Amino acid sequence: MSIPAVYPDAPNVRRTDPLTSHIAADKATGKVLTKLAVERALTAIGHPATSDQIHRMAHQELGFRVTPQRVRTVLAEENGGPWNRLDELGLSEYDNPAHLWALNESEGQ
Repeated sequence: MSIPAVYPDAPNVRRTDPLTSHIAADKATGKVLTKLAVERALTAIGHPATSDQIHRMAHQELGFRVTPQRVRTVLAEENGGPWNRLDELGLSEYDNPAHLWALNESEGQ
């Protein structure tokens, strides 16, 4: 069995990692696609949302293969770009306080 290709935007794996790690990395959604998923999810939701709500929309409704952790990472890394973390709080899926995220005005138009 050959080792699958890992592209520059894919999660990193080492040549010495087991084949299962390479296969998992090939299936993972990279940063660029996760950013697209977050933008589409925020647009579809239509109002500020928590990372849990964004993940649920991106994964279940829009069909992006992305983890909640990846969504949170991209939200934090791109904060101030296409979206902003608001000073307001919502509730996480476990009813804990969670930051709300919203598209920047110029991005949502």
